[in-house]
Amino acid sequence: MLAGVIALCLCVPRSWAMALGKGVGKLFFRVNKKRVAIARLNLSWCFPDLDESAREVILRTHFSRYGQAIIDMGLIWWGSRRRIERLYEFEGLEGLIQRI
Repeated sequence: MLAGVIALCLCVPRSWAMALGKGVGKLFFRVNKKRVAIARLNLSWCFPDLDESAREVILRTHFSRYGQAIIDMGLIWWGSRRRIERLYEFEGLEGLIQRI
């Protein structure tokens, strides 16, 4: 199913792809209770001074961005070179190529 969403995102404008990615992240948040519980616990340890509602905002934002990152990875893996170069800016690429 995720591969289908990523394939769809190759055919739609970036704003739509990111909206779909946000939806994927929200779905992960609802479905993957174990990961949500781990993230919630980690946030309570890292930010003990924040109240629970503030940590919940961070948690939900994280999962939304996680879904968008998955879509971005799909675009990088399967997108055309032209589209990737249009969407992303590469710095220090020459140095990386020399080291490979």
